[in-house]
Formats: sequence, structure tokens, C-alpha cells
Amino acid sequence: GAILPGQGSVGQIAIEGEGTIVNEITPDAEWPWPEETAILVYPLFAEKQHDGLLVLVRHRKKFTPQEFRLVGIVANQAAVALHNAILYERTQNLADRDRLLGVLNQAAFTQRARQILSRAGQANQAVAMLYPDIDDFRLVNNHFGHPTGDKVLIGVANVMEAVVNGTGIVGRSGGEEFFILLPDTGEQRALDVADQIRARVQEHTFYSLDHQEVRVTLSIGVALFPRDAGDFGSLKKQADRAAYLAKRMGKNRVCLYQDRKELLDTGDPPPGSAQIGPVRS
Repeated sequence: GAILPGQGSVGQIAIEGEGTIVNEITPDAEWPWPEETAILVYPLFAEKQHDGLLVLVRHRKKFTPQEFRLVGIVANQAAVALHNAILYERTQNLADRDRLLGVLNQAAFTQRARQILSRAGQANQAVAMLYPDIDDFRLVNNHFGHPTGDKVLIGVANVMEAVVNGTGIVGRSGGEEFFILLPDTGEQRALDVADQIRARVQEHTFYSLDHQEVRVTLSIGVALFPRDAGDFGSLKKQADRAAYLAKRMGKNRVCLYQDRKELLDTGDPPPGSAQIGPVRS
């Protein structure tokens, strides 16, 4: 089970921050110890930071003070290694994230997307690429200022993360453009997720620094792997083209690449041609 600070016998030791030997431990709800159980607990400290516990469990044999000292030597070495690993992971995670929005930056998203597509290709699974683009975002910056524009970007990114909810990855393509990759996702679910994001953003009220209401909408392009493209670069291109077409067809809508493939392949429609074919919104 997990060791939670303050809960159970081991959890209590965790918050005390000191190592100990308990040769007759009392059973509790979190850890139903059998009879004659002994434990040796040693904290993992490095750079004055408590990163974890080293816990040894033994049945029908007690731990000795000499064993406690030997474990302490090992624990101190393990603590340094664990601390360095935690710092590396945190640094790597920060490097992968857009500093303003917290979603994956373009380089990290591209790397992870290629890994996902490679696994999907081997497993013969569909993957959906969504390409959301905030409509007329330049007007938000021009009218309310860039700090308000940043608030809108952060809010839109939060909506995307909430809807995707760990079932895919969200990244910033650049400026007011994003991309979302949904593993093991077919056409209908991709459209449902895209439209849910579009609707939530449309319904959301943002506020400027001087408390004025700000409303924005999204145009979202959707393309599927391997049906529409066989690699990340091509898949992103098709989803991007579908998003561009959604803007040309009136904005605030979802455009599926497959639905508009003929239009995209023969040339984009002129502005105002919103009546061409069915519109997903």
C-alpha cells in the first residue's frame, strides 16, 4: 500500500522524519501486519529535503542496532540518487511545458506525438489530431491588451486540458494555435471532444484587467491517423488545413478533414461560402 504521512504506524514515522526500528509493530487499517512483524524505517534526506522512506519488513526476526546503522549508510546514498532523479524529472517537465500556459510546448508535443503514432501504427489503432485556433485573437490583443490576451490563452488551455482529462496530450503550436492528440480515438469521439471544447470556450466569459467581459470562439480542424495521414507532420498539416477551412466557413465550428477533403484538395472556398456542404458546430 501507499505510505501517507500521518496515517498508520509507518505514516506517523514519515512525518516525524526520523528513522526507527519497531520489532513488534501494531497492525492498523492501512497496513494489516501479521504477528511477529518487525520493520526498519529510515528517512531519505538530501539537501535538507525529505524525499521518501526506506522501509524494510521482516517476519519472526528482529532488527538490530547494527543493521540500522548499515541501512543508514545505504539510505544516505540512495537519498542523494533519488533527490537527483526528482530534480531531473522536475527540470525535464518544466522544459517540456509552455511557460505561460502549462501545456506541452511544440518540441515536446512533437516528440510525444511521434511516439504515440508509432505505437498506434504497430497496434493498428486510430489516433485523432485536433487543431484548435482562437478566432480573431488579434482583436482581443488590440482591444484589451496583451495581458488580457494571455489570460484568454491560459483559460482556453485550461478548458482543453479539462475536456481531454488525461486521455490525450495538449500542446501549443504557436501564438493562439493549439494541437491535441487523442490515442485510440476514431472519428465520432474526436468530433465529440472537439465540439465539447468549442462549446465550452464559446460559453465561457473571460475578463480583462479592468473587468470587462471578453468572449472568444474556436475553429477546430480534425484529422485521423492513419486514414488522413501516415505521419505526424502530415497529420498536423491536414488538421491545420481543416481548421483554416473552418475559419473560412464562418468560424466557431469543427471541420473534419475527411468531410472537406475535396474542397481542400481543389482549393479553399472563397470567404463567405459557409453553405458549402454540411457544417459541424
